[in-house]
Amino acid sequence: MTWKKFYMKRHLSVEELDQKIRGLKQNLKVLKKLLFIKNWYQDESVENSTNLVGVTKATGYNWLKDLK
Repeated sequence: MTWKKFYMKRHLSVEELDQKIRGLKQNLKVLKKLLFIKNWYQDESVENSTNLVGVTKATGYNWLKDLK
């Protein structure tokens, strides 16, 4: 099988891409925290809630501590 080299027009610089990636990472953290809280509000345990969003139990307990 032969592979053709794929060329694409660059619309953003590497620095601009890095900036967008940093912003999305922050948004992902907020999304995970909100999903954790929603699961916990729906009577899921901290362990189950953290497993569902892919964070540690310690992180879940820290998030709960922040809510007080």
